[in-house]
Amino acid sequence: MTLGGLAAMMADPADPWSVVPSPLRRWLANERVFLALVLGVALVLRLLYLRQVMSNPNYLETGADGPVYDELAWSIARGEGIRPSFTSRFPLLLLGYVWLASGVYAVAGHSYFALCALQAVIGVAACLLLYVVAKDLFGITIARVTVVFAAISFPLLFAAAAIGHQAIDVFLTLLIVWMLWRTATAVQPTWWRWAALGAVFGAAIAVRETVVFFLAFVMLWLPFVFRRRAWRGVVPAIAALLAGVLALLLPVVLPKVSSEERRLGLRIHLDRLYTGEADPNALRTEIVGPLSSPFAAAAQLAQEPRLVLGTLARAWGRNIALQFFTQPYGGFDLVFLSKGTPYYYGLWCYIYLLAAAGLMAASRAALAPGQRALGLALIVGVVLSRTVPHVVLESNYRHRVPIEPFLILLTAAATVGLVRMARSPAETLTSEATCR
Repeated sequence: MTLGGLAAMMADPADPWSVVPSPLRRWLANERVFLALVLGVALVLRLLYLRQVMSNPNYLETGADGPVYDELAWSIARGEGIRPSFTSRFPLLLLGYVWLASGVYAVAGHSYFALCALQAVIGVAACLLLYVVAKDLFGITIARVTVVFAAISFPLLFAAAAIGHQAIDVFLTLLIVWMLWRTATAVQPTWWRWAALGAVFGAAIAVRETVVFFLAFVMLWLPFVFRRRAWRGVVPAIAALLAGVLALLLPVVLPKVSSEERRLGLRIHLDRLYTGEADPNALRTEIVGPLSSPFAAAAQLAQEPRLVLGTLARAWGRNIALQFFTQPYGGFDLVFLSKGTPYYYGLWCYIYLLAAAGLMAASRAALAPGQRALGLALIVGVVLSRTVPHVVLESNYRHRVPIEPFLILLTAAATVGLVRMARSPAETLTSEATCR
């Protein structure tokens, strides 16, 4: 089996429901009925999990930053703003999520349930967006498998039931991917569509600052979108996109860079992330911050390269483990069942193998000509641009959540491709010969 064969087998079969009994198959074949059922289950599960979380007296601490975000949001809702001690400690944070939470508190009162119920609805909307993207790029079978697993995914359920930016980050990331795909494939997209996309990008960056790395990837991706059209179209598109981003972000970014002291505070904050100051294991405390002390950092690298590179390699390896191989919250979910069992570890192993196979197959298919290749490149770009910055700076389980839907999609694509190979060996051989 080759990656080319796996990529080729991701096309839809004529009857994806042939293994389902006929009466039920006819009912589920209706796309609206299927989606209503799955999305209804997704909403019920999120609300049930929210009620379970709130049965714990310390429910506010469900999310890692829950108590802090709750305090800041309630302070804003009361008209007291954000305390200066927090701003001086974390000058890089734009706190878009906190402002959204404060709006909910201003309307519904200091209600954990109201905020997380809204996040549950937003999480369901994210599942719908994922279905649409998956259907456009991989076909209806893979889209249906993807949305079912997104509906019951524990990380996505947890994100909806905890105070934190993850639930909104997931939705905005999927919204951006959907808007990018639809705008890039439009016959003649207008400037205002790119500007609107830029405004959504700005909102996503305000919620989670590392989205800026995804924006940088999109700047490199757009010229390939316009390669099949007049190249001159890419400049107005990028200009309108950036105008939308700046229109939303400038009011909150300009005060942070208005003086040398504030700019130094930003560099120091980034260096704290880079040197792992918040890491309880303190793996990088001997590394000099390159932004606040660039000459000292360069001198250290020149004089002690083994210390610097070895320390960074160990820290980055640990960050990968934290992001992808830990799940500190909850003891049970609908897919992996009880945490710590042989079944749990075995299934995680297969899931990651399939996700890696799906990522490699998508990466290979993204190099081919055609519109679909652009969409696959976009999916790969999301995963990489939202992973690498956290590996380098600061990483944890919660930093994987925004790419969770795309990992589910790649896993579903690989799984369906393997099933088709097993069911149609002759077709597989033909497809592989064609790919060669």
